[in-house]
Amino acid sequence: MRLPTAISGWMFGLAIFASSGCAQMDLARGFDDPPAAAKPHTWWHWMNGNVTREGITADLEWMKRVGIGGMQMFDGSLGTPRFVDDRLVWMTPDWKAAFRHAAR
Repeated sequence: MRLPTAISGWMFGLAIFASSGCAQMDLARGFDDPPAAAKPHTWWHWMNGNVTREGITADLEWMKRVGIGGMQMFDGSLGTPRFVDDRLVWMTPDWKAAFRHAAR
């Protein structure tokens, strides 16, 4: 026996309404604790070697604390003045050690 269109539409609407509470709870939970794939990413610039292990650690801890899910690291120069005592020149052994520290 086939249900009249009005009744089948009403049953469909009831099913959607009943499941919407679960969907809203999942949505709210997703905002409170988003999955890694939904977290924002950012650019992270190491400008002209003005980088220290302590600074790397502080930056990464801050990114984690505020909910940053990932980053794109960029090493650039463009005449940026030196602000650290020992500038890390791109791809030198010290720079690579700092990069490994950041990756860990």
